[in-house]
Amino acid sequence: MEINFNVGSLKIVYNPLMEYFKKIQGNVSHNLVLIRDEKKVATNHEAIDLLVKAQGTLKMIGLLGIVKVLSLNTEAVREVKEVKHDTAKSVAILEVVNNTIRNLVVYLENLLNGEQDQPTKFYEQYSQLANLLGKKVSVKDLF
Repeated sequence: MEINFNVGSLKIVYNPLMEYFKKIQGNVSHNLVLIRDEKKVATNHEAIDLLVKAQGTLKMIGLLGIVKVLSLNTEAVREVKEVKHDTAKSVAILEVVNNTIRNLVVYLENLLNGEQDQPTKFYEQYSQLANLLGKKVSVKDLF
C-alpha cells in the first residue's frame, strides 16, 4: 500500500486518466490487429506518450507502484515500436499491455470506492511482461 496516496487527488485526475487509458487501449488494440491479423508493422504508437502522461499523473498522486507497472508497459510498447521481437512475441506483449490497462481502469475505480492501494495485484502481469522482455523483477519492485 502506498502511504502517500490520497483518494481526493485521484478524484481530481480520474477523468483525464480514463481518457488516457481509453486512447491507450484503442491504440494498442489497433496495433494488435495490424501485427497479428494483417501481418503489418504498426506505425502509430500514440500509446507511448499517453503511458508517460499517465505515469506522471499517477506519480503526482502517490500511486508509485502503479507508476512502476506502467513504466514497464511503456518500455514494452517501445520495444514493439522498434520491432525488437518477432510477431508472436510482439502480439503477446501488446496483449499483456492491453490486459494491464483494462485491469488498471477497474483498479482505479475500486480505489475511488474505498479500496486500499495494493499494487502487488499487478505483479502477475508485471512479471509476465518482464519475462517477455527478458528482465528479472520482484514483487518488492511494486512497493
